[in-house]
Amino acid sequence: MIATDVRLMTEADKLQLIASCLKRFTEGMHRADLDLLQDEAARVEYMEPTPLVLRMRAVVAAERAVRLLADLGDTADKIADKLRALDVRGVRLLSNVCVLAVYLDTKGITAYVSRDQIAVPVDDDTNVCLPVPDAIAAFLAHFDGGVYLDLIDAEPNLLAGDTRPYASEVRDA
Repeated sequence: MIATDVRLMTEADKLQLIASCLKRFTEGMHRADLDLLQDEAARVEYMEPTPLVLRMRAVVAAERAVRLLADLGDTADKIADKLRALDVRGVRLLSNVCVLAVYLDTKGITAYVSRDQIAVPVDDDTNVCLPVPDAIAAFLAHFDGGVYLDLIDAEPNLLAGDTRPYASEVRDA
């Protein structure tokens, strides 16, 4: 059994914890128990930021992001209504500042959100990616298409060389 307090954990225990978390992630943890995920996240929060620990933190953030987005609603219009109520706005066509990425940022999660995936950065070169729920994909298609004008904060300045990443530029881990 792994000690609960990370300060009492041996290096082997830490590696075992991270390996078990990553295994659950690859087996579809995003359908599993959020309490377990949060408990494991709390234990790795204070670990030395090794590449493996950074990946685990990104896994936890990606799992949490999927859940937060799914909780917005099960249709594009319900999601739009919820974001309006929360007074969240974003930029069309840019995955790191779209209205959903801005919403996740208010929850402490840095993410790129596209119609097919949520990508949470591990480091400068790698992201943890998970598929988005169908309602999120539908909402983003409408948002990027200009259907929800009241949720648009600004338009990307593509002619001036806006360098913020597009969803297609997000690399998978």
